[in-house]
Amino acid sequence: MKIHREIERRFILSKLPNFTKYNLTTIEIEIKQNYLITTNGTLRLRKVTHPGNNFQEHWLCTKSKKTRMGVKEVEHKTDPNTYEMIYPLCKHNEIIKTRMTLLGKETWEFDIFKKMLNGLIVAELEFHSVPESKSYKLPEFINEVLVEEITGYESCSNRNLSTCTTLEELPDVITNRLGKNNRRTRSNNE
Repeated sequence: MKIHREIERRFILSKLPNFTKYNLTTIEIEIKQNYLITTNGTLRLRKVTHPGNNFQEHWLCTKSKKTRMGVKEVEHKTDPNTYEMIYPLCKHNEIIKTRMTLLGKETWEFDIFKKMLNGLIVAELEFHSVPESKSYKLPEFINEVLVEEITGYESCSNRNLSTCTTLEELPDVITNRLGKNNRRTRSNNE
């Protein structure tokens, strides 16, 4: 079980950074995550698939409401049976994405969203403290593809994005990135 305070910055990107140009190495996983939203916080159910060997991990995570110090997150592995038992409770609040994790001194994560959010790329970086997050200067490989920082936009959290059934319900910062041609309902894209 992991318990930690999540302090992160998040960014919408126009495309993935040029990893080759900067001699950066990534690993890739497929993520399906669902949310059960309560008044005190959120339960996130996650299935992670490792391409190549199709190994799957199942995770349960509780997240507190956000405060100025971040979000308290308690995460632990679970078994496939528990996952399948909880899944029907939150199957309608779903995010599917490919996550590329940058290997190196900083652990950047790049989420490439699928289905209704197809075309959306969000990068995030976690920090040990709020002052560290505020003083951090973005590297060139991020600045080259940066559209907008969405840190603190609660409407852009994965939890809130998972509740949208049409692109019209998404925050403007997201729909502007996806463009008018991508407007369709979730059911048309499944």
